[in-house]
Amino acid sequence: MFFNIEAFTHKGVLRDINQDTMLVHNRVLDTGTVSVEIKSPTRCFVADGVGGHLAGEVASKLVIEYLNDELPLTNHPEKEAISALCHEINLQLISYSAENSIYSGMATTLAGIIFYENRFCLINAGDSRVLLLRDHQLQKLTQDQVLAPEIANSPITSYFGGTKNALDIVISAGSKEVRPDDIFMVSSDGIFKALTLSQIEKILSNSKTLKEKAEFIFYKAIQNGAPDNISCIFIGVQNDNKSS
Repeated sequence: MFFNIEAFTHKGVLRDINQDTMLVHNRVLDTGTVSVEIKSPTRCFVADGVGGHLAGEVASKLVIEYLNDELPLTNHPEKEAISALCHEINLQLISYSAENSIYSGMATTLAGIIFYENRFCLINAGDSRVLLLRDHQLQKLTQDQVLAPEIANSPITSYFGGTKNALDIVISAGSKEVRPDDIFMVSSDGIFKALTLSQIEKILSNSKTLKEKAEFIFYKAIQNGAPDNISCIFIGVQNDNKSS
């Protein structure tokens, strides 16, 4: 399998800084865009920092950098090993913030996907999301871990860091198959404060290239006022190395 990947991360319209950090294959990004074609195995993650002026930015970057360094790109990621690594990263983040008062209580969400052969594994903590457009239907693959899902901006119940161990990492591995023409989307929650799921579904279902779709989603989010940081990774699946 080959994957066309288009991604952007931006502070949005109202925020002063960007507390999101992305991992696209082996590239860590906290601003700007990336466009790349990668062969399986690969991985994409978005971390959305919370809980402080600069602390959220530091937390998201530390978690993404740890994952980039410690999560091997293997054909068969073991669920138990991924879980153990995430919990180790979480404890290191808690310890780091406890030793540095300026970062006290810093925390971050995490959502991501690992592709191996023709299958995928999902990882989630908090309210960042992984979605899939298949047959022109957009579906959420992860569940928001928040106190009251029906209430906007409800407090998250699972995250890396903070002042106590509140990580309830959800890892979904096994028989989930990747299909040609699938489009996966990994994003922070900010994009959904600027665009609805139906708007995103309509854009991703059109006949434009993946790059054009990503650029238009970014443009519409900014045009709609993007009150939060916006970070999205779009992964288009193909059988060969021709751009889609």
